Amino acid sequence: MAKNERNRRMQDLASRWLNGSLSEVEQQEFDEWFSISAETPIYIQEDIASSKEMHRRKLLEKVYREAKIRRRSKRIRIYGAVAAILLASFVGIYCVIYEKAGGNVEGVHFVELEDVAPGTNKAMLTLADGTIVDLSADQEGIVVGQEITYTDGRPVLDTNNGEINEELHDSASLMILNIPKGGTYRVVLSDGTKVWLNAASSLKYPAVFSSNERTIELEGEGYFEVAEDSKRPFKVLCGGQEINVLGTAFNVLAYPEEKEMKTTLVNGSLNVSARQSSVRLKPGEESVWADNRLYTQIADIERATGWKNGLFRFSNTELKTAMMELSRWYNIEIEYRGAVPVTYFSGEIERSLHLSSVLDILKESGLNFKLEVRGKTHKLVIMP
Repeated sequence: MAKNERNRRMQDLASRWLNGSLSEVEQQEFDEWFSISAETPIYIQEDIASSKEMHRRKLLEKVYREAKIRRRSKRIRIYGAVAAILLASFVGIYCVIYEKAGGNVEGVHFVELEDVAPGTNKAMLTLADGTIVDLSADQEGIVVGQEITYTDGRPVLDTNNGEINEELHDSASLMILNIPKGGTYRVVLSDGTKVWLNAASSLKYPAVFSSNERTIELEGEGYFEVAEDSKRPFKVLCGGQEINVLGTAFNVLAYPEEKEMKTTLVNGSLNVSARQSSVRLKPGEESVWADNRLYTQIADIERATGWKNGLFRFSNTELKTAMMELSRWYNIEIEYRGAVPVTYFSGEIERSLHLSSVLDILKESGLNFKLEVRGKTHKLVIMP
């Protein structure tokens, strides 16, 4: 099929996709085209998109209908795999520009806008001697042992036979794994403990643990699966707290900018202490450290661990808390202008989506915003 004829065919299918009139065979044809040509502009005739707002509304309604999204009051409820929406990328990555062209089809076209990609595997490892290693974005994490390797077994350090020097076998030699905004990574420590780190987080740990204890320091957010060792208690130091563990799975939220620091227990048991207070957690509970007070509450485990499973999970989550999560994952600044109303979100959104798609979903809850770009800095401005 000639290129021009193929384009006209796709224009027709796109228009009828919006109207919901594609047959099963035509839908399959359009799906196959989109899977290999997602960045190719499509021209839409004026009788399909009579105005910018009408076209946007048509796209949104179609996308939300396919994602089985339910909207209620000032909240959003999202069901199903949002990332599976056929034309989700059209919603925010493209806008419709209308030009007076005497009815010419090419007077209406999609123009690609500035967008923000989701976070990726990204981290820097600082060795005991101060050497900084940019870790591979093609890998998910590292393993600390006789040598430092990626999870697929490939050595991280370019040394003789991949062996790390003697200094790195010393329990007094500390390494720091730094995760920037827009990144995530994981590490398997020398005792077999697995740690997943969220964006804007850091973990300080020894190359090997001592014979009587295992102590690490966390800033930010991490999910832990601690290897059992009754002779060597596992301790996490974070934000003035000390978390004591024998063998368990838990999540720690300890960003300096957050009002609350939370330790959520998935299974096992652990003690959390801060200043003169101490609490013991059972599975399904979490400790909260806020305003110099430590207390426990029933945990929403799916909400607390959603990031590890590739999801933003909101459960009556206040606007500013949700925006901080977006800020860290998409490496953007957040600014509030004017009297922004109190808004809460409930539901889940895949973290693999571009920022524009996430914002279009949140917009359905009444969120009013604009995205400003200055150089390489993206600022999300929230307005009344």
